Amino acid sequence: MEELIEKVNILKEELDKDTNIIKIKNLNKLIKEDKELLDLISKYKITRSEEIKSKIVSNELYLEYKHYENEVNFIILKIRSELKNITNKENGCVKR
Repeated sequence: MEELIEKVNILKEELDKDTNIIKIKNLNKLIKEDKELLDLISKYKITRSEEIKSKIVSNELYLEYKHYENEVNFIILKIRSELKNITNKENGCVKR
């Protein structure tokens, strides 16, 4: 068990160094500071207006965030694949 904890800590350290992770964390902070974008997102959640949606998706900060979100999702898929190989189970390390 101690070995597993050590490996998880190493993985966390590596993820913290990953440029995609660093970038998305920084973008997340910037988005939280962008009151205009946050207002648009809040309004869209209520109205589902296509006009508001187009304003959101045309926002450069939002577009960049979505790009890095995809990159992080690829990292997650890679980790899941590795876990599947390690555990020799189809559903990763969690029984379903």
